[in-house]
Amino acid sequence: MLLLALVPSLAPAAGLFTPDSSVAALGRAGAFVARADDVVGALVHNPAGLAQIDGLHVTGGLLLMRTERWYERTLGDQTFDRTTMAEGLVRPIPEFGIAYGWADPDITLALGLHTPMAPLQAFDADGPGRYRLVEQELIEARFSLSGAWRPVPWLSIGGGFQLLYLLFEQSLTASADLIAARNGAATNPEDPDWDVATRFKATQWRPHAHVGLLVEPLPWLRIGAYWSPPYGIDGRGTVELEGIVGEEFFSDGIISSLYGDEPVHLRGTDEDFGLRGNLPMDLKVGVGFEPIADVLDFEVDAHMQFWRGSDLVISDVDVAVSHITASGDAIPVVDYLTDRGVCDFLESGGLDCASLAVYRGGDGTGVVTTPTGYDLAWSVRAGGTVTPVPWLALRFGYGFESDATPDRGRSLTMLDGDKHLAAGGLTFKPGPLTVHVSYAHVFHGTNTVAEADSEGITVSLPGVPTNPVDAGTYGGATNTLGISLGLNVTKLAEIAKKANDSGQ
Repeated sequence: MLLLALVPSLAPAAGLFTPDSSVAALGRAGAFVARADDVVGALVHNPAGLAQIDGLHVTGGLLLMRTERWYERTLGDQTFDRTTMAEGLVRPIPEFGIAYGWADPDITLALGLHTPMAPLQAFDADGPGRYRLVEQELIEARFSLSGAWRPVPWLSIGGGFQLLYLLFEQSLTASADLIAARNGAATNPEDPDWDVATRFKATQWRPHAHVGLLVEPLPWLRIGAYWSPPYGIDGRGTVELEGIVGEEFFSDGIISSLYGDEPVHLRGTDEDFGLRGNLPMDLKVGVGFEPIADVLDFEVDAHMQFWRGSDLVISDVDVAVSHITASGDAIPVVDYLTDRGVCDFLESGGLDCASLAVYRGGDGTGVVTTPTGYDLAWSVRAGGTVTPVPWLALRFGYGFESDATPDRGRSLTMLDGDKHLAAGGLTFKPGPLTVHVSYAHVFHGTNTVAEADSEGITVSLPGVPTNPVDAGTYGGATNTLGISLGLNVTKLAEIAKKANDSGQ
């Protein structure tokens, strides 16, 4: 039970739309597959767009992402107070790219780094959502080596190799209410006195690839396509739990006289378990129009994510649980409770005290499977650029993405739902320098999940009763601000040479 609730949020690590990275594309709401004329924007949306780059270009930027999120949990006829994400959490998302384009043959190569967006999350450690999420850190860094070739003026082909780094950390609360278990309670009383802090971390490096196509059959028409194959998670992780439980119970006069007044200091660890799952195939198609050359262009895109068996499988589960003495010594919790006589008391109520020693999954095999059932996620983006003067451009865009999460898999760990995105930005081009400034606001639709539709349950130690934990109403919003600087090094060198020649 313990690990079952730790990992549902890892499945969308590649990023359900929140929105895509790239400052240049953000100002157009991600409608950039057919335009793709920025180094990082091309690496994210269509590597074939790199063929538009001549000479040496360097670009770097930073996006700042702040998510507002709230959740009202329901349990039977009880509605808990609304829990909201901690204020002031801002996710910095860096991007960098360097590209060089040759004229003959018409080939461009690029190196880059970008990070798909995922919010920082932190909630009240004593709030009603604590059995699902307290804090979460999710990072996926993509190091890219990509290129593009333009065999004829109207066709560009691009692709590249990517090295992905995944890091996922999450904390939540597990219930160790041994008294409720001893008394045969059908549901968990969720007494904070029996809560145990639980932390999880997993990392992985893996290769990946992407390809793109850009067709320009007419001066005013552009058609772009991008494909990224599905890929799997196959990482290793560690988990630990720790908490002092039962202080109120053992402080009771009769109980303390029988079993002592010292609460139980639980600690459990598993230093190496496996995590496997699948992430979706991405397909993007865009059509761009330029009715007024170098002044007005706009684009409409369709983006799709195809999931293929998104269930998560945890293997090699082996969490040993101990009691930590005042001097710091670790004693197997079963031995400790037996020596105090507590095991006899618990077992008189039907709890198998030995089940607390090691957790190896629900069936004892060390394997835990979490069904997720993500659906096809699709989005439509529309955006464009108006360039009233050569050195200034205005960007605008709107996007909509469908909800990919079924009610049975919805939880506090991931902000999903029907999403609307409004975006805008400015581009300044003083000489060889290009400055993009973009802002976007995502309106996340409100979702209400009934208990009958939710499969999530309270995280607990073996034998401890559970409750539905994900039923309730979810909502939120996301704000993203980005700025990037691009330098046409070749053009700068030409300007410097002309100035030098003029000086002579």
